[in-house]
Amino acid sequence: MRLFLRIAFGCVVAASVGCSDRDEAILGYNEAPQLWILDDDNNTHDVYTDSLRYSADPPSFYNLRLKMSDRDENLWRCQIVLDSGRVTGYYQGREMALPSVRVDQEVVELSVSPKQTGDNEIRFVAEDRFNQKTEVILNLYVFDNLKPVAVLESRSITAREYEFSATGSYDQDERFGGEISGYEFTIDGVSFQTPSPTVRHVFPRPGTYVIRLRVLDNNSAFSDEVETRITVE
Repeated sequence: MRLFLRIAFGCVVAASVGCSDRDEAILGYNEAPQLWILDDDNNTHDVYTDSLRYSADPPSFYNLRLKMSDRDENLWRCQIVLDSGRVTGYYQGREMALPSVRVDQEVVELSVSPKQTGDNEIRFVAEDRFNQKTEVILNLYVFDNLKPVAVLESRSITAREYEFSATGSYDQDERFGGEISGYEFTIDGVSFQTPSPTVRHVFPRPGTYVIRLRVLDNNSAFSDEVETRITVE
């Protein structure tokens, strides 16, 4: 994500205003700077919520785009308010020594790196030379791992043979590299693990049977168990 700065001049001051009243007159025409967080579709947000999977080695980074403008060309600074114990800011590829970014360039790249899991509120404040401010907030939820979700389906092959499928199961953090690595079926009271999402079973006699499923992700976390009941004639 990138940070965009757009500035347009538009301040008008009456000629009759004296020097002593100049600042007050300018302030009367002055507008606060504008600031937004941009999503991937370039929509603007005053408050934006997103998530990031935590990693310490290598560290995880969240890249951010801000859009900023000041119609009156009085933009002074853009400050970043973050908890240094929880989040580190990076600007132009380096850890930020000061909690602010330059406002004299059109495109600025900005990243934050969380140091632990949990909720993080990161505020960005654009300020002009007349101390008028605009603030936007990034709510960044940092998680270690999200449990996978088990989905169980069944179909009859013959009168007593059934196929059970877990192919619809998924890992909630798959966009961060999470994936399903194993499947645990429980059929007629017997549990077994397999790397295959599909199994077949022949039931020895008529009756009602409970089939259960858990799936395992690549962080060794099991899903909640789901079940289905079938009646074998």
